[in-house]
Formats: sequence, C-alpha cells, structure tokens
Amino acid sequence: MTAHSSARGSIERRTGWCALAMVAVIVINAAVSLALGAIPSSWTDDARVEVGEFLADPGNIDRSLAFFAFSNLIFVFGIGFFAGLRRLADGFDDSGWTKGVVTLGAALFLAGGLVSETLHTGIAVALHLTPSYELDANAILLLQSLWPTALAQGQVGLGVVVVALSIGAWRAQGLPSWLIWLGIVAGVLAIMRPTVVSQVPLFI
Repeated sequence: MTAHSSARGSIERRTGWCALAMVAVIVINAAVSLALGAIPSSWTDDARVEVGEFLADPGNIDRSLAFFAFSNLIFVFGIGFFAGLRRLADGFDDSGWTKGVVTLGAALFLAGGLVSETLHTGIAVALHLTPSYELDANAILLLQSLWPTALAQGQVGLGVVVVALSIGAWRAQGLPSWLIWLGIVAGVLAIMRPTVVSQVPLFI
C-alpha cells in the first residue's frame, strides 16, 4: 500500500465517521426534542397561544437551551464531513470544479442550518439572555415560520453537492452503480424540497 492510498483511506474513514456522527446528532436531537417537548408547531390554528405559553415557562426555556447546544454538534461534524468531501473530490475531478461545488454547496448548507437553528431553538437563547424582554407571540411565530425557508435553501446546497459528487464518481467509476444512483436521487429530492416548503408538515 502506497502512502497516497493510505492517506486517502484515512480521509475516507474520517469523512465517513463525521457523516455518521452528523446524522446521529440530527436524529437524536429530533427524537429527544419531540419526546421532551420542543417549541410547539407554528402552523396550527392556536399556535399563538401554545407558543406563548411554552416560552413563558422557564423550564421549557432551559430544555430549549440544551437542544440548541446539542444541535451545534451538527456543525462540528458537518465541517469535518465536508472537508473530507473536498479532499475526496480531487480523486474524481482533477480540474477542481467538483471541489468548488462542494465548497460552495457546503457553505450554503451550513449557513442555512445555522440560520434555521437560530430562528428556531435560538429564540430560547435570546429570551434567556434578555430576561426583561416582553414576549410577543406574533413576533415569535414570524421567526418560527422563517426557519424552514432557511433550511430549504441549505438543503439545496447539500443536494447539489451530492449530485455533483455522484456524477464525478460515475465518470471516474469510483463507486458502485447503485450507490451513485442513490446519491443522484437523494440529491435531486433535496434540491426539490423547497417546492413543498409552504406545506410545513410535508416539508419536515
């Protein structure tokens, strides 16, 4: 085994572990928040009352702070994951185009995730830091309705990255055909998700 192949294998393993860890954090955070009580949905008819009562409870604020802190691990592992993808892209495309797509797509994905998380559970941080703030349920609902929009744009970036890497792997014959097609389908679905962003239950 050459030093180059050994280094590439190490990068692939680290990238894979970062991807698994990022997905695990997303799944665990979603499951725990649903089990323990996340901020109520903003698309129900009585959302203004439910959200207002939820955020008026200090215990709910504390739990939301914990969810916000835990969700930051998505970015910790996401950075490692996308950094690995940039390096692996060199093996598919010597021109650097695929690496550029990964860089910009990853930036859009992470920015969308950051904004959406800030508008969602980040509200609890703002309320914790400004105890004299008078809660306005209507303003909270506006912010809650904006976070899926930011998340949708981030998912477009992720979808473009997955499609570009899948096509690059197909041209270089670097992955099994079934995995390449799976990546293309998943990427296209991610790109199309903003079309249902106004249907929040379906989008989520």
